[in-house]
Amino acid sequence: MHLFGKTSLVDIAVGFAIANHYDASESTPVPPVAPSHTPRVPPNPTELFRAIEDASAPYLPDLGPAYMSELLWSLATVNHVPSPNFLAVRAC
Repeated sequence: MHLFGKTSLVDIAVGFAIANHYDASESTPVPPVAPSHTPRVPPNPTELFRAIEDASAPYLPDLGPAYMSELLWSLATVNHVPSPNFLAVRAC
């Protein structure tokens, strides 16, 4: 994650939030997997968004309102509660 810039991190967060949102709302059950295939393991949003949170924290003071709202929307979409330190950085 450290190789991405501030806008790229926000774009990644939004993309994963949208993907997780649609994946979680799928009403079609996943068919059983044959034993010879590796089952599809959904990403763990907690770990993923904690990494996005950590990587984006240094950029928070420089994010404009549009990117900040997109980042917070993506966190809210996957029910990720930002750490108090994350929110304190933006308040400065």
